[in-house]
Amino acid sequence: MIKAIKDKEWNGQSFRSEEETIFAIWLDTAKKHGLVEHWIYEPKKYMILNEEYALLEFKTKTGKHRTHKYKVAKNQTYTPDFFVIFTKKFISKYKNSDQSPLYYYQKFNKFNIVIYDYLPNNENCCCMFDVKPANMTWVRSISTSASTFYIKQSLMWEKHEIIVNKVVSDQFIGKTFVPDIIAFMTARKEKTRYKKYIDCKLESEIFSQKELF
Repeated sequence: MIKAIKDKEWNGQSFRSEEETIFAIWLDTAKKHGLVEHWIYEPKKYMILNEEYALLEFKTKTGKHRTHKYKVAKNQTYTPDFFVIFTKKFISKYKNSDQSPLYYYQKFNKFNIVIYDYLPNNENCCCMFDVKPANMTWVRSISTSASTFYIKQSLMWEKHEIIVNKVVSDQFIGKTFVPDIIAFMTARKEKTRYKKYIDCKLESEIFSQKELF
């Protein structure tokens, strides 16, 4: 694996996971080829849950009634991983397609990654993304950003009407293209592709076929 991914750094920016680093590399590559206009890492912190209290009435040993105020919820904030503006070039290629990276498949459900907002006077669109590992089953019983994502996703829509889409980096780039910089093993004398990218289209393969875009 190239140093930029292992160290979770890319173009001077530090990331929290290798999956985020891979997605950032894809975004920069897509920007170079005119599919992405602009992107930001951890764009804004949103308040998704306000502090709440509950009153509990009880009787003391002397028979007097007392009321105690308990905190039942504290202020909670949430920061999406990426804010991305896709160009109309990307939208025209991938919308309404069964092979679209705008779809994420789970075992029982199909989630449509939808547009956060259309920009005025053109077909470019904004999307929010949260990058997660491919297998989240092992984290469901503990409090992690992965296990609580679906709650935060619901609160973001309820409080701000913003849709945050979960994206698995390897699945996403597998349905679009794999940047050449991450496709090959650097420890080999001969150019050898990683097994997980064997059946994926490479950046150099896609953009040499101009009719696809």
